[in-house]
Amino acid sequence: MKIYVIIPARSGSKGVPNKNIRKINGKELIGYSIEFAKRLQVDKIICSTDSAEYAEIAKKYGAEVPFLRSEYASSDTAKDEDVLKDVYDKFDEHNIEYPDLWVWLRPTFIFRDLDAVKECIDRMKKDKNLTACRIVTEAESRISPVEAIHLAMLTSRSLSSTIWLPSSHSVGESVETLANPARRMRVETSVF
Repeated sequence: MKIYVIIPARSGSKGVPNKNIRKINGKELIGYSIEFAKRLQVDKIICSTDSAEYAEIAKKYGAEVPFLRSEYASSDTAKDEDVLKDVYDKFDEHNIEYPDLWVWLRPTFIFRDLDAVKECIDRMKKDKNLTACRIVTEAESRISPVEAIHLAMLTSRSLSSTIWLPSSHSVGESVETLANPARRMRVETSVF
């Protein structure tokens, strides 16, 4: 089974310019995601970016950047689906084989639970009925509440075939409480 990590790193952030290459403790944010991806022992680590500067930084940490992202997938309004469509279009253009599983690692999450991500990958490998496994974290209070059903619909997947793993709890813990719309949740990592 081929497993690729994708690290989406757009350069045009308005709120925090160049946030994906801002340094924390001397290391660019995308560097943390790439180093984490290496610990997963996947087949490819791909950085999807629209910036030659970001591409060079990603390569420095060991990611592949076989192409730059298209304009439609780099806009302020581009969604994850646009980025993924662009990646598939570029894979076709460059004759790159599709993976069986994607692991989506956002550069802005640098504190990840390796065991939880590995469990998501293992569950996806073992259960062919699953379409996605997501690791979520409780968000800051300034982020508006999001219902679990909305999170599931971001990738047009059925909630019944998605596993939600909380990153701050033990890996096997029940996640039924995550569907409570009063809790503020953000998707940290996705495997699909």
